Amino acid sequence: MLLIIALLQTAVPLPPLPRRWAQFSRAGALNHITETVEIATGDRDASNDFPYRLRLIKQSTEGNEVWMADSENCPVILDVVKSMKGIKMPTFAPYGIPGQSTKSMFDGTGYSLSAPTSDIAGEVTVSSNNRSSIAIWIDASFIQLTPCWRKSSF
Repeated sequence: MLLIIALLQTAVPLPPLPRRWAQFSRAGALNHITETVEIATGDRDASNDFPYRLRLIKQSTEGNEVWMADSENCPVILDVVKSMKGIKMPTFAPYGIPGQSTKSMFDGTGYSLSAPTSDIAGEVTVSSNNRSSIAIWIDASFIQLTPCWRKSSF
């Protein structure tokens, strides 16, 4: 019975974070823990800056845990958002092209980033695994954001 309750808790979707424009996540293949950070903006303030609001959702077999953070109380959020522009994007690797690597990884940690691009109304989602430029940026972002989080009841 407890297992069923725990599984139901992990299946309950949270309402979308208003004004969410980006998110990144990492999901452990062996520990079955997924951590997702949603990034949203509020109204511009008097200095014409956007305040940022972040929500961290940690999903595991124990259920969902949710934390919130904002740039007014944690200025490092602005550094994390700005550093997104410096991510070295991977090149596309279509299968069947001579000389193209087809390596696969079945364990480790899966990483994902969805964000707008410089294209008009463009957005891209990039998924990768350990040691990629996306993984390095996401792991560094989680470390930088650690002191920012405050527990939320959703």
